[in-house]
Amino acid sequence: MRRKSYLDRESRRLYYTLAEIERLTGLNRRRIYSLERMGFVRAKLRNGRRFYGREDLLRLLDFKALSEDYPPEAIVKSYEELKLTARLKRCREDLIRIRNRIRRFLRRMENGT
Repeated sequence: MRRKSYLDRESRRLYYTLAEIERLTGLNRRRIYSLERMGFVRAKLRNGRRFYGREDLLRLLDFKALSEDYPPEAIVKSYEELKLTARLKRCREDLIRIRNRIRRFLRRMENGT
């Protein structure tokens, strides 16, 4: 029986803890709390713990991608217009990362044979 990958399990999750959100997005707690106060994401509180949905995770990943080019207030205010820009930027970064892995692999293959 084939084991499911980590990504398959993550994509079906309903809620993420604050620690998981920090790990997946690279944003710190203070930034996430400030985005909550601005109304950008909404945490669900259960037993004093914060839980975030998949849509919140995607919004925070978009925020992280846009934060290099725009101030936080501008991102929160015009998120719907900037959403595609953020997703394009994340895809571009993923492609660059994949290209670099392929180049490293090919270099190893040339040196090994």
